[in-house]
Parts: sequence; structure tokens; C-alpha cells
Amino acid sequence: QKLLTVIGLMSGTSMDGIDAVIVKTNGIKIDRSKQNYSFSYCKSTKTLLQEAEHNPLSFLKNKKRSELLSYKVTYDHIKCIEKIINKYNPKVDLIGFHGQTIYHNPKKKKSIQIGDPSLMSKKTGIDVISDFRLIDLKNGGQGAPLAPIYHKNLIHNLKLELPSCFLNVGGIANITYLDEKYLIGFDIGPGNVLIDRFMQKNQNMKFDFNGELASKGRIIKNFLVKFNKDPYFSMKYPKSLDKNYFLEIYHLINQYKYKIEDKACTLTELTVVSLINGIKHLPIVPKNIVICGGGAKNSYLIKRLKDKLKQKKISVFLADELGLNSQMIEAELFAFLAARSLSKLPITFPNTTGIKKELSGGVLYKKPSECL
Repeated sequence: QKLLTVIGLMSGTSMDGIDAVIVKTNGIKIDRSKQNYSFSYCKSTKTLLQEAEHNPLSFLKNKKRSELLSYKVTYDHIKCIEKIINKYNPKVDLIGFHGQTIYHNPKKKKSIQIGDPSLMSKKTGIDVISDFRLIDLKNGGQGAPLAPIYHKNLIHNLKLELPSCFLNVGGIANITYLDEKYLIGFDIGPGNVLIDRFMQKNQNMKFDFNGELASKGRIIKNFLVKFNKDPYFSMKYPKSLDKNYFLEIYHLINQYKYKIEDKACTLTELTVVSLINGIKHLPIVPKNIVICGGGAKNSYLIKRLKDKLKQKKISVFLADELGLNSQMIEAELFAFLAARSLSKLPITFPNTTGIKKELSGGVLYKKPSECL
């Protein structure tokens, strides 16, 4: 099957903006490029997203507000597409559009992404594939994580000795494990979501740059003990998380009169603890772990992860050290999944989302005929 030129789009749980990347792929092979663009959400879109984040289900019941947000999220994505096309001038065959996750509840088999792919295909004159989680959810899966099949491709391309893992530290941290027999993926716990929230509320900063504040603090051990007892960690995969799942421990840490740097240090350590708990569920301790996502830029967090993994004799690499663009891996993922969807190739698997057999996914929104 020939390679298509695909734009992959991703807006993560931080809800601050959109990453876009242009790749050539048929859903099996991928030729990555350095053609990428990051676009911040408009102020009015961010305000509405914050309103939705406060109480997603209540917000979604308000048809007028949710339709307005869908329109705004879509238009910001369209602006991002226009910017990347104007910058690189490619002939685009397909767009992979994830939309903005507003709500994810694995127990209820519900995952809601907001955005209007039909409007996008109409305005851009390009076929769009979206609703990647829909078929999985309808077949009893959790709809997440979607990254494992692309991480598998990267592990093979990098020729890493198996078993190997990809650790994506986004808002929520998720892990992909690959050996000769299994492809496994699950959310392990908080990534940047708690420390980012803490910095925004207490320091008026988007995030703890390089973990500078956390690096000055000490870990408050009794919170780690409580955190470790959370039933999520003893659950076997497949499993996934909403970004608000760990808010109770966040509020607990935030309310006590400890030094601000000690709180930051402890919230950062929760990601480290989550990973160690996650590794316990894998069939074999991996030989290598590649770290990607926003958390890969936090040098203090990476140092803590490396210290812990060294004890288990696991080699740790940052995606950027291996020639990948850590920030764009998820955007690449949705370009890759869009091409797989077009060819009806599987995108979710029993050991990633909990479905009975591997499934394709994604819905095609054709460009209007007058654009042909």
C-alpha cells in the first residue's frame, strides 16, 4: 500500500493547544518529517475548556455551550492546519483528528472527545478520520490507550532489544510493553497533571520548569504510603484513567502546611511511584524504557526515574536522544492511526483496551464532492 501524506493532530489533557505534524504513512510504515507546528488555543476556547473541565457531564448537557466549544476547538484545529500547510506547502491526502478529551470513564466505557470532523473536512477540503475510540468502546473496550500500536512500530524501528517499553509522560502517564509474544499498554498513574495544577494554582506558572521547585524539596513519605494503597495500582491491565482520578491525593497534599517545594517534590514523585507499580504488572522486567511526552523535559523527574530504574537494571533513553521529537509523537500517532483506519488495520487490542479481539477504529469524514 502506498504512503499517504497525513497531518496528525493532537491536543492533550493539559488543554493548552494543538500539536500538528506531517508524515508519510500507510499505517504500517511511517516516514517521519521535521514538518511540525504547535498552536495555542485561543483565549475564548481556553476559557470554555476550563468551564467544561470543572464539571464535564454537566457542561455537556448544556447543548448550546458544548456545541460552541466543539466549534471553537475545531476552528482552532483548522487554523493550525492552515498554518502548517502554509509553512510547508504539502499536498495532503488525509487528516487524523483526535479532538479534545473532555471526559474519560473506563468503568462506564465512556470517553468523550469534543470537535467536529465533518466541519473540518468541509473547511479544509481534505478527508478527515476521527472518533478513534468509538468502535472499541462499543465493543466493550475502555477506548484507551491508543498509543501502543505506534509505540510498537517505534520499538521495531529503533531496533531495541525486547522486551522494551515506551513511557509517555503526558497529563496521565501511560506505558507500552512489547516482547516477542505480547503487546501490552495501560495508564500507570499521574504524569504532569498534578504538578502542573499545583504550579498553576500556587506559583502562577504553567509547569515546574525542569523540576526546579521539586528539586529543592523533600519527599513527604506519608503521602506516598497513602498513594501506594490506591486500588488502581493493584488492578491488572488493561486499565485506563481520567485525569481527575487522583485529585483526592492532590487536595490532601495541597491543604497541609508543608513547604511549597516539599509539596512539589512529593507530587512529582507520584509519577515515579506509579511507574514502579506499573512495572510490577509486566510479564518480564523490560531491558529498555524510552521516555516521551511533556514529562521528558522535566530533568528532575527524569533523574528520579533513572535512579529507580537503574536499581532494576533497566536502560533509560529519552525519545529525543534517539532522534525522535518527543513532543510530536502523539500527533504522529494520530496520523499513523488515520492511515491504519483507512486500510481497516487494527488499532486496539485485548491487552491494551480490554476488547475480546483486535479491532480497527476511526470514522472517515469525506471532503465534500465540490472539493474533489
